[in-house]
Amino acid sequence: MRQEDHNFARLYRFANQYLTEHPLPPPFYDLSDAVNSRNQPCYIDLVHMTEQGYGIVADRLAQILKQELSLGE
Repeated sequence: MRQEDHNFARLYRFANQYLTEHPLPPPFYDLSDAVNSRNQPCYIDLVHMTEQGYGIVADRLAQILKQELSLGE
């Protein structure tokens, strides 16, 4: 039902735009674009990702942790 809820879509766009203009400081990181470059589905429903999708997000998070926490390789 949420996919057809235009108010929910507007709220998501508003929140995303606001956070783009006013990013939260660490330890908050925006991972919402992690799967943007994919041309295959990464979600199995509205909120749950495929195994590949979760892997992409986990890799992105690992990169952030290595960089921000100086964890190295």
